[in-house]
Amino acid sequence: METRRIGLRKIELITTPDEAGARFAFRVNGREIFCKGANWVPADALHSRDASRYEQALGLFSALGCNMVRCWGGNVSEDHRFFAICDESGMLVWHDFAFPCAKYPQDPEFLETVRLEAEKVSGPERRRTISVRLPDPPESDRTVLEASSLAKSFGDMSVFADVTCPFAHVALRRFVEAREARGAQDRRLRVSSWPLELVNGEPLRGAALPPKIAALRRSVAPDLFVGFDPDRFPDTSLPALAMVAAAYDRDVDAGEQLSLAVRDSLFEDGADITDPEVLAALARRCGLPELEANDQRVVEDWRRGQALGVVGSPHFFASGRDFFCPALKIAHVDGDLSVSFDAHGMDRFLDAAFA
Repeated sequence: METRRIGLRKIELITTPDEAGARFAFRVNGREIFCKGANWVPADALHSRDASRYEQALGLFSALGCNMVRCWGGNVSEDHRFFAICDESGMLVWHDFAFPCAKYPQDPEFLETVRLEAEKVSGPERRRTISVRLPDPPESDRTVLEASSLAKSFGDMSVFADVTCPFAHVALRRFVEAREARGAQDRRLRVSSWPLELVNGEPLRGAALPPKIAALRRSVAPDLFVGFDPDRFPDTSLPALAMVAAAYDRDVDAGEQLSLAVRDSLFEDGADITDPEVLAALARRCGLPELEANDQRVVEDWRRGQALGVVGSPHFFASGRDFFCPALKIAHVDGDLSVSFDAHGMDRFLDAAFA
């Protein structure tokens, strides 16, 4: 008969929107905590001797009033006794993946090794502990954040964009046209939220867009923006982004369809995409009746984009490379906005997108 000591603890990560964008806090057993702690590095140059020093070293954390220890990305996986001591002292463990200071492959074979490592770090033995928080990529290189979504959707095109961004509207339309011309219908769009009002601290104003849209129509998109009205431009994109996020939770094809439909509705039909009835009607047209918005996913996408180094809308990721506004050259010349088609940039982007 095996005897084990157990404890029960519920740990929640809180990322609800606030005036600064979104919160990042932990709630333990229903009570929010203020995290205090430090990094953990191997206790000995000879890792096999680490276990003999756990109690003394972790005791120093407790003596300092710490309640969290971070196993950083350049670390090694510690012995079960390490986590048992953290349990006994009420210490949370923030555990990085071991991916520091570099970019790593994102092919299916490598992602499978990541999955196996994640299972080991948070697998059955670790689940018996109450101290372990979900594994986290190291701050020095967050590119592995994309690994889980790429593993599920290898071959899809990942892009971060806001529904109110005219440059994203053009780029997504051009991508769809290129996809159809190449007969590559299996290369679907996964459009994640890049909420400009959270990024910039204020929404994109309709009054600021006429010069941008005029430049786009002159140079690269004479057929688009026929329904744009700066006086009726939405004062927030968050409701539309939340509906699109919920659509992607249901199905990738439906998510892509609604993502494009919302942009067409805004820029081509002049509809009010802050109106719940307008969004619900668009969702029904995409085969998504009774779709409920996912506000939390919008914030999660934004945080993921920040970790990946997204610089604006639209920012594409394809074949291990990234492209910001790939088809356009944008500059200010003598106080005027100049937009021109970047043929070389578009070719490089499409070669990566359909590789």
